[in-house]
Amino acid sequence: TRVTRTVYIEIGRKNGKSSLMAALALYHLVADGEQNAQVIFAANSAKQAGLCFEMSYNYCSTIDRKGKFFKRYRDTIKFPTTKSKLEVVSADANRLDGLNASFFICDELHEAPNGKVWNVLESSQGMRQQPLAIAITTAGFNRSSFCYSMRSNCVEVLMGKKQDDSTIIAIYTVDKDDDPFSEVKNVMKKANPNLNISVKEEFIEQQVNQAQNNPTQEVSVRTKLLNQWLD
Repeated sequence: TRVTRTVYIEIGRKNGKSSLMAALALYHLVADGEQNAQVIFAANSAKQAGLCFEMSYNYCSTIDRKGKFFKRYRDTIKFPTTKSKLEVVSADANRLDGLNASFFICDELHEAPNGKVWNVLESSQGMRQQPLAIAITTAGFNRSSFCYSMRSNCVEVLMGKKQDDSTIIAIYTVDKDDDPFSEVKNVMKKANPNLNISVKEEFIEQQVNQAQNNPTQEVSVRTKLLNQWLD
């Protein structure tokens, strides 16, 4: 069984988060060795969670055009061979009891008002042999949030202050001593590993230049494109 049970990924916008999550969700639906697998997309709104689901739906349409292996519905994808399903759930924690998630994704965790949805989904995995939970997000503005608390714990693991082999952490951000506005060419790749693939260098430079000319945009640009937590 897998050692990793929790994944925390923090990355700038337009770096292919949804594509990655959609592919992982389909993998865990069909190839994880789970009978009655329950793969869950959760976010802070149905629309947000639906973006990842729509991408998984489109992937299914590409690899199984005739619907031989997958059964696709409005908000559910079923894999009858193992009686497994992939679905979108509401962000309302009070409606999530009774789940038995084998794999779940919480998208844009920084926007979550609290940790209730994450905790309910995580506790639903108790009967699974090798469950996996993934948080994927950009940086946010609330350093008192559940997401920032999780991030702080992850940073302590990365720094060797805590030991946790069950968690994989990937935080793409500029370093504390970097000045993104004076050396944007050198630092933008730290927060954008998909640079010049799904997010273009010219676009980031343009946004940074606009923020220099209009300080009201600075916090947004640094948070969303350079992945810095700012008030």
